[in-house]
Amino acid sequence: MRQAAAHPRADTRVLQNLSLVLALQGKFEEAENLQRQVLPASDARANIMAIRRMISQSNTWREISAIDARKRSSRKNRGNSARRPRG
Repeated sequence: MRQAAAHPRADTRVLQNLSLVLALQGKFEEAENLQRQVLPASDARANIMAIRRMISQSNTWREISAIDARKRSSRKNRGNSARRPRG
């Protein structure tokens, strides 16, 4: 991505994507500096702060996935117990 961003014909999307990758790696200062090349400083700062907030939130997708897995397991176990012969 750095090579693509350094290319003379790189557009703002390439720079924004590289900035996002850097922020997700925790390289917030570098990400903000890159965004300042295409955005006003206040907008660049706001973008990076928004990414920081998203990163700091609990991992909602992982929690949802775990709940779904428990539900599937529970349904599967209920289905198996209904087929067992009772004696």
